[in-house]
Amino acid sequence: MHKEEGTVKRWGTGICIALLAGAAWWALNDAAAVDRNGPAIRVIFSFNPESYPRMIRKMYPQMAVWATGAGFTRTLYATKSGARDKWWGADRRPSALPVWYGVRSAGGTGDLDAVTGATPSGESFSVLWPLPRELRGKTVDIFIEANVSFDYNERYPKKAKEGDAAYSGVNGQPSLVWKARIDASKGQSSVTPVLAGHGEVLGRDHRIHEDLAGITTARGLFHYIKVAYEPGR
Repeated sequence: MHKEEGTVKRWGTGICIALLAGAAWWALNDAAAVDRNGPAIRVIFSFNPESYPRMIRKMYPQMAVWATGAGFTRTLYATKSGARDKWWGADRRPSALPVWYGVRSAGGTGDLDAVTGATPSGESFSVLWPLPRELRGKTVDIFIEANVSFDYNERYPKKAKEGDAAYSGVNGQPSLVWKARIDASKGQSSVTPVLAGHGEVLGRDHRIHEDLAGITTARGLFHYIKVAYEPGR
């Protein structure tokens, strides 16, 4: 990822590029409770397809984005396969987004259909979330979990057999989780999320595991991620 840019002006250009080059996803869960002209949080991804495995085509990441704050948890976006657990050749893939699956099972989704979309591709992607009134002026944590299948490495080799410590099934390296904190009591701002850890490689729990030893190419799923707070009109 790139380092945090020095001014709002610099990343403002990046927002425009993201909206033109990629898809913009409007996460409008609980639409009656939000003001679409009010404050919002935008999450911007710049993809790094060169690091993605190729099967029939490039394997873009499965992703989920969620927010927590003031006793509030809400999913902002989730890719369709991960959200519906519908996979080619498998009924379930608990290893795909295991941390977010814990959020989902605890009810932190709202209207899941409203925030579920096709796996994005191309150069960039943007999620826009109108900030609910109960979170205005408060601190909000944004979590991003992403995972691409078949990204094996020396720690998680393809040849590992079930029962081996290094076995990962079709997962390869586990999902990664990034975290950004937004202070909605302040003006317009931009934050680069930090890598907080990874999901359990076989999806056996929903914790964020902080030990990143053995994680190699999965760190490069994105050129960068930005989380921006936009105060609104």
